[in-house]
Amino acid sequence: MTIEILASGSSGNVAAVRSDGQLILIDCGKAYRWTIERLNHELPDALLVTHEHGDHSHAVKDFLKRGVEVYMTRGTADFLGIERHNLNLIIAGNELTISGVKVEVIESIHDAAEPVNFILQDADDRVLFLTDTGALPDVSGDFTKIFIEANYSEEVLLNAKLDLRQKWRILENHLSLEQAEEFLAQYPRAEVSLIHRSTRHSEEEKS
Repeated sequence: MTIEILASGSSGNVAAVRSDGQLILIDCGKAYRWTIERLNHELPDALLVTHEHGDHSHAVKDFLKRGVEVYMTRGTADFLGIERHNLNLIIAGNELTISGVKVEVIESIHDAAEPVNFILQDADDRVLFLTDTGALPDVSGDFTKIFIEANYSEEVLLNAKLDLRQKWRILENHLSLEQAEEFLAQYPRAEVSLIHRSTRHSEEEKS
């Protein structure tokens, strides 16, 4: 399984998953035209949406109109006002197979209607894809690859010139670099990619 991060950050998030000739997108936070051009005009076999925020769901209606099978929770669908024949509802705890890839739906803690994240597995890889969550998941087993959001340093954030309410929103809805480091120590053999990182609240901004 290969996963290419086409876009990551507050301006839009898109990941392309390829397995045995099939293409699955995780999130579609960029414009449809932008996304399809970077896929060399290949329409995905399926689209997984983690939650309704625009930087993750921007082009979902365009993909639905083109007949792509889209998977999201009822909370996400209701918030976006979506009800179509190619909409597939999922819930945390579900296990399903999409285009030959086993998908485990896991709970996410985020200020969204019903957010989720995913574990993807094929014959070669077991991948944890974790974005926009304020708590680490209760998962078991090993992973060959981990994609994890960690977009701030606790020390930098707490000393940042932000109001207290904004600081608490970040703390409650996103993982810190420190949390990610502690979690990843459990998986020393996994290939790790940091996604959705914010340079504003990272260690890079301390200098």
